[in-house]
Amino acid sequence: MTSVPKNRGEARVLCDSDPAQLADLLLTDQLDRATRSFAAEYLGNADLDAALICRALEHVVLSNDPPFVREGALYGLSNLAGEHDSKQALDILRYVSKSEPNGTLRDIAIYALWLEE
Repeated sequence: MTSVPKNRGEARVLCDSDPAQLADLLLTDQLDRATRSFAAEYLGNADLDAALICRALEHVVLSNDPPFVREGALYGLSNLAGEHDSKQALDILRYVSKSEPNGTLRDIAIYALWLEE
C-alpha cells in the first residue's frame, strides 16, 4: 500500500497510479480536508469503474465535511458525468441541486447539470 497523500500533488500522483486506493482513502476518511477536496476532484477523471468513483464521491458530498471539501466532490461528479456519461453521477448532482442547504454547493450542482443536459 502506498502512503497516504499529504497534499494535492501526492493525491494527483496516486490518482494516476492507483485510483482504487484513492477511492478507498476517500471512503474511509483517511485524508486531511484540503487533500480530500483535491482527491475527490481528481477522482472524477480517473480510469476506474464509474460506480466505485460515484460511491466515493457521494460519500464526500453527503459527509459533514466543510463546503470546500464537498465542492471538490461536486467537480469530480461533474467530470465523471461528462467524461463517462454516468447516470449515477447525474443522479447525485440532481439530489444535491434539490436538497443541499449550502447555496453555493447547490448552485455548483445546478451548473454541472446544465452543462450535461
